[in-house]
Amino acid sequence: MKSLVASLKVRDSEKFDSYFANLGADVRELQRIHGITYKLSFDSEAIYADSVFISADRNLLGLANDEYFEMQRVDSSFVLYSLTLKGRNKALKLDTLPILLNFVIKPETHYNLIANNCEYTIEFQAESVTAYDNNKTEIELSPFVLPIKLECEEKGESQLLIAAPNPTRERCWVHLPTEKKQDVKTLVLYNTAGKPQSFTSQLNDEELELNLDCLLSGHYYLNIIYSKYDKDVVKIVKL
Repeated sequence: MKSLVASLKVRDSEKFDSYFANLGADVRELQRIHGITYKLSFDSEAIYADSVFISADRNLLGLANDEYFEMQRVDSSFVLYSLTLKGRNKALKLDTLPILLNFVIKPETHYNLIANNCEYTIEFQAESVTAYDNNKTEIELSPFVLPIKLECEEKGESQLLIAAPNPTRERCWVHLPTEKKQDVKTLVLYNTAGKPQSFTSQLNDEELELNLDCLLSGHYYLNIIYSKYDKDVVKIVKL
């Protein structure tokens, strides 16, 4: 499989950017590409499946407005995608395929991003890649891998704290940077009515372990208060 590493700065959970997949020498057997289809697989544990959306950029394809159309069907862990040009005389000549990709990462992925020094890679794997010309001649292209490297917007800056796993049935963990771990003063857990709740916690290394077994199912807000009078608020869902 061919691969091309793309890098994306992360400020929130939604990602939207353009990437280029190398189609290789196979595509040259078709002189004029009228369309292309492929199955793009991803880790459904890292990304919300119903958030994944792929498309193409007219400018990157070298086309004017309304010169192509596209179709997409999302399954639990992959997207079936088809890009077809409007008009029998329209064609592309590409060695690389520009992919406009949109997805939302899950809280556990955001947690892993922070826990791994603000770097985390999600792989999209394309299979069953088929290109065809305007005579409907088809050719199977080589699969390709699109690793997307996620990075924190500003490394070293204060990052959003999250709990993982979240939702949880009993326990979850919050990663704390070293400087924050040494400054924790008080932990207060509130329900949606603003009432403090009883729970147990333990601080190990750079992780704060929470035991919510005694709580009812619902949404809670953990207030981590530091001795310097600032605080972080972490939303937790108890199943």
